[in-house]
Amino acid sequence: MKASSAHVPGRTARGRVASAGDDRRARAAERLVIFGLLVLFLAVAIPNYVAFRKRANDVTAISNIHAITPTILAYFADHGTYAGMTIDDLRSTYDPGLPATGYSLGAGSNLTPTSFCVQFTSDGRVWRKAGPLEPVTQVPCL
Repeated sequence: MKASSAHVPGRTARGRVASAGDDRRARAAERLVIFGLLVLFLAVAIPNYVAFRKRANDVTAISNIHAITPTILAYFADHGTYAGMTIDDLRSTYDPGLPATGYSLGAGSNLTPTSFCVQFTSDGRVWRKAGPLEPVTQVPCL
């Protein structure tokens, strides 16, 4: 007749009497498995989080460039030129809601009677719009 495979309290799978050392080893092995799973989770989660933040900062910068464009066009409609335009003028006269930091018009030579270059920096990455009909690109104004 075959021996029963039922677990007997206080005995190991081989029928030995369980000791305190067996418990400690089992708990240590369980902790090691949990630690390994945690390390694996973090190895996957951290790069995804970094990529998510990068995409979110890029979308914010592009959105801010799109948000300031009508303000710049209103300045042009009032003055007939982009020359002499400043972020402070745009904020005080046209759009007090513009963020206080992040925007730049680059060098003064970027502002001509018919064109402009505005850029927004977010988390070290720079996005720009170099004229009224130009797309937003990831290149700083010169």
